[in-house]
Amino acid sequence: MRKLLNKSNDSENIDNTINNDDINTIMSNKGYCIGFNGYSKDFNTTLKSLNNALNEAQGLYIKFIINDKITMSSIGDVMEQLNNYVNNDANVIFATEINNKIDINQYEYQILITGLKNKY
Repeated sequence: MRKLLNKSNDSENIDNTINNDDINTIMSNKGYCIGFNGYSKDFNTTLKSLNNALNEAQGLYIKFIINDKITMSSIGDVMEQLNNYVNNDANVIFATEINNKIDINQYEYQILITGLKNKY
């Protein structure tokens, strides 16, 4: 069963580093891992490019850095799309951070995928 942990931050008010406990949880999965960050106006394209890795993942940390004008229902839509790609047994940690310097039509993301059997 997929586990989901949701965390939210406001980058203007707190230290925006990744929590070590979150990393330890995700990195506890044996196998290869990949991590990256980027920007996207169409996150579904990013998900499609990661299809094989997400299907195989045992752990996934994903953080969206967004403008506060983006609604949580928009992020919910993205997470629903993500649900179509992620292995049902994966531990998923989902976080958001507000940064109003980011364009309202854009997502910044940080992704760490672990527990992979294959290199990607």
